[in-house]
Amino acid sequence: MFKLPGIVAFACSAVMAIPSVSASDTAEVHPKVIVLFSKHCHAYCDKVRPILQELKEQYPTITFCELDTSQEAMAESRIKAKELGKNILQFMLEMADHVPYVGFFTSKGKLVKELDGPKTKEVYVRVIAEQLTKEK
Repeated sequence: MFKLPGIVAFACSAVMAIPSVSASDTAEVHPKVIVLFSKHCHAYCDKVRPILQELKEQYPTITFCELDTSQEAMAESRIKAKELGKNILQFMLEMADHVPYVGFFTSKGKLVKELDGPKTKEVYVRVIAEQLTKEK
């Protein structure tokens, strides 16, 4: 896992063809998968992000958002995280220096699972199936 010491602010910006979504489109409507990464983290973050891009296409009813925790992007990411919900902002503030880090949130904003470091696609699919797709 790539650790960024001294990072205290965050921002959420969509990258890698994951489109940016407005708060009105996502707030309390769909389950969310939030990916914390840094543009300076290549070894591990670059393994996680393409997998989650594939899953975004596979699960259109789940909102996927990447939040860049690099110093240059923190202000923007913090605004985006706040738009997505206070629990997502808190998650980002607490875990920003541990990237990649993935949080799975219900449509009501409850954090139900966290995964640190790169995992296989099967692990992410299992968590989505167990935690997010059973939600009605």
